[in-house]
Amino acid sequence: MSTPQHYSGSRFRAALLHYVLGRGFNALLSIGLFVALARALPVAGYAAYVALWALTELLLAVGSLGTEWVTATEVPRLRQAQQGRALRRLVGAMLLVQAGAFGLLALLWYWCDRPLAGALGLAQDPALALFAATLFIEGLSRSVRDQMLSNLLLQWVAQAGQAFRNGAVLLYLSASALTGQAVGLIDIVQCEVGAALAALLFSGGYLARMLARLPREAAVEQLPWPEFARRAFWAWLGGLGALLLSAQTALLLIGRAAGPETGAAAGFARNLAEQVRRFMPIEFGFAIFRTFLLARFAADRSAQQLWQRMQLAWRVNACLLVAALVLCVGFGDEIGSLVSGGRYPAAGHALVFWMLWVLAWSRHRLVDTLAHTLGKSKTVVSTSAALLPALLLLAWAAGSPLPMLAVAVLALCELVYAGVLARVAPPAARAPAGLTQAGWLKLGAAGLPAAALALLLKAHAPALPWWGAATLSASLFVLLATWLRVLRRHEFKVFSESGGLHAELGA
Repeated sequence: MSTPQHYSGSRFRAALLHYVLGRGFNALLSIGLFVALARALPVAGYAAYVALWALTELLLAVGSLGTEWVTATEVPRLRQAQQGRALRRLVGAMLLVQAGAFGLLALLWYWCDRPLAGALGLAQDPALALFAATLFIEGLSRSVRDQMLSNLLLQWVAQAGQAFRNGAVLLYLSASALTGQAVGLIDIVQCEVGAALAALLFSGGYLARMLARLPREAAVEQLPWPEFARRAFWAWLGGLGALLLSAQTALLLIGRAAGPETGAAAGFARNLAEQVRRFMPIEFGFAIFRTFLLARFAADRSAQQLWQRMQLAWRVNACLLVAALVLCVGFGDEIGSLVSGGRYPAAGHALVFWMLWVLAWSRHRLVDTLAHTLGKSKTVVSTSAALLPALLLLAWAAGSPLPMLAVAVLALCELVYAGVLARVAPPAARAPAGLTQAGWLKLGAAGLPAAALALLLKAHAPALPWWGAATLSASLFVLLATWLRVLRRHEFKVFSESGGLHAELGA
């Protein structure tokens, strides 16, 4: 089973295919699940669901303890070196640490469910205590799926487990809708816990089986545990700082200050923007793309190549996000009403704010990867810490007459964060590539006229269906972006230079 070419072209190509197919199927299931939940739960129940998941996401990041930045580099390295025993020890240690962290957080959640409900402004509900199980199971599931299976190029197992989880909950909601059965928050949580546990047992069992079949080499590599702990600690600290200025924090503050109706609408708009974000190239393929970036950097040690690949990937992402933003500016209310079945017909303005945040956030993962890869993890911590005073501004904006200003604060913080962390790349690496000021102007020159057309058609052509006007606006953006040459074909050679993507895929 073992081979020194575990990350060679054919294996990488197969993993990429499995990832794209599985991720695409899961994205479709996720969209269906999002629509079904928004339509099935009453406004108060959906507001509570959004708040509980926002808190869960925050605690999942706390409980990860920064281990993902250890496994992202060490799991592929040990697998490639055929160090079976060392790999088993690393995986076992990482999962044990995370199980302890998530278990402790889940117990604290369960014991403090009543004061937690008061702090979040939620009515006491049995679902709140049960969400402690969601925290523990989801935490371990993401560890197995995203940190272990993905880094071992076992994409089909990772995606299959997630598909089962999402599919089971969607099937339950669909059956309830067909039979006319009312669905409460506790019903959703119970179904999610059962489905997530089954998915964890499947993916965890396969991981254990695969690790057990690895060869037992004679010379076992001694792992530098203190170095791993130091790397994880700095990554964890940086993540905590960024966590306080996150979408989850904004949702909790908006729901607490503005009430359940506003909180539900803001949560719905954020979840809709999240579906868009998941389909963007960087987010859609981040797990496999990061593995590729780290593998190539380990081979060529070129900061310039690393920077150019990241920047080009982000530029592609930005083009698609600006096009989506144009549609939200003109037709956000119509899109929100269509998706929610008329339950949130005025979510358009909130959707615009969230899409602006998605555009600003789109560089976050890349600059984090850049900093950690170049050994500049302390810069992540210091930058996050320097932005913490903005938390006061975030809280003020959430309680203002326009709560969505809180999302604008988040977007501004993300722009500053990405700008500062981008400076960790050596000047010689930064100079040749990147979305320069001219690139920003080109995107604006394509996006603003398209958005203006959308608004004009909506105001002065009421006979034209909104989807027809949206098509015309999107077409204008594509034509302008093409004419302005926002993306150029020759730039993509960076993925094949010095043994880049084509070599990695065996092309």
